[in-house]
Amino acid sequence: MPGVGKSNFSKRLSEIIEWKCKSIDEIIVSRTGMSIEKLFRTHGEKHFRRIESETLAELANYDEPLIIDCGGGIILSPKNRALIKEKTLCITLHDRLDKIYNRIHSDELERPLFKNLDYYSFQRKMRKRESLYEIARIRINESYVENSHHFIKNYLSFLTNPYKSVELAIWRE
Repeated sequence: MPGVGKSNFSKRLSEIIEWKCKSIDEIIVSRTGMSIEKLFRTHGEKHFRRIESETLAELANYDEPLIIDCGGGIILSPKNRALIKEKTLCITLHDRLDKIYNRIHSDELERPLFKNLDYYSFQRKMRKRESLYEIARIRINESYVENSHHFIKNYLSFLTNPYKSVELAIWRE
């Protein structure tokens, strides 16, 4: 879900468990030389989703444990959902829709699909996506996200088990 603190959570998790963290959006911005918002405006959502899927496929085959910071729309593609389910330990972060809506409209991040929606349109769009987030093996609600350092140390320490090689997808939009 957008606006729940996934980028910060990903970075904290990366620091604590000492894994690299790659943001799909940051990679796309770097490769295209355009902001996500400009890419949407100039080439459209379909073009962006194609690049996003290619980047996910590349990162899902990374040769060492990796945190993949994904955009929330990545789950719209059945191919991406299958890849995430097969290749990653998917974690999603959740919060109440009214809190997410308020965060999105008060921050300065680019959210081309959500920024101009009224609350009821936003709510309808998010409700349509809800079932797609069920591919996650771990769902974390906002109260744990707010105390993410404690949560990571106490509940996600299994990720650093040297006998287990997993990847982690964290949604961000």
